[in-house]
Amino acid sequence: MIPGNEEPTDDFLLVRKKRDKVKEEILDETFKKAEFLKNTQPTKEKRKASDKPFFKSGIIIIIIALAALALINYTPWMYAKYDIGDISTQQFFYKDFENKEIQNNETYQNITHLFNSPCTNCTNNSQNYIGLTIDDFKTIPKLTTYGFIALVIMGLIFTIFVVIDRFRNFSFEKSYLVCSIFAAGYVITSVFILLLSLKFLASHFLMYYNWSFITTSGITDARLIFLAPIMMLFFSCAIMKGSMTLMKINFHEVEKRLESKEPEKSHSTYRYGGAQI
Repeated sequence: MIPGNEEPTDDFLLVRKKRDKVKEEILDETFKKAEFLKNTQPTKEKRKASDKPFFKSGIIIIIIALAALALINYTPWMYAKYDIGDISTQQFFYKDFENKEIQNNETYQNITHLFNSPCTNCTNNSQNYIGLTIDDFKTIPKLTTYGFIALVIMGLIFTIFVVIDRFRNFSFEKSYLVCSIFAAGYVITSVFILLLSLKFLASHFLMYYNWSFITTSGITDARLIFLAPIMMLFFSCAIMKGSMTLMKINFHEVEKRLESKEPEKSHSTYRYGGAQI
């Protein structure tokens, strides 16, 4: 054996070992990547096929809004129990301040003093003892009706979008973006309805504050319960809470989607004779 042949043989073995090591690293990285794709691919396919959420918020909003519209028209807006001298009366008043049970016109006129002062020399501000007028029983139900009709329209449009999405299979980002936009619309409309209903509840404070003036009209005691406004308040808060929760869920889903994409970009690449990149 020629002594000079030992050096080429050692170099050849060293290069071969290095090449085998690189191959093992590449195979190991390829195996890891295959395992990652194996674990994530079924999730993506499931999301596209069946797990992609069928947003039912539109249908729920339509049901709630239709129920609220029925209550606006058929539920009393105010229950009033009041005493005029020694006579105690209790009545239900519907929207437009309608009351089918009142037969004594004088009794009816006395209860209206809560909303319009009989004082002829008073200013406009002092004529409104509890912050409500009879016109509020006409305008507020009408505006509240418009609010719930808007919710029905938004819910219907969103439901149509979801049905189309089932056939067209829109992207994940587009579906959740549209869902969040409609949820924001639900919140804005609910706030509008909420503010209308709060005016009735706030009248209790003014009634007790101005009670000394109210007694001059002959009413010695009065108890008011605004039934329909309380229900509208409940519906608006429920829609607002549900819509904000839906927006929060959408945000977390998008956040998870973005996080799931990050590992795909973090895979290392190798090149022969080079370092790990």
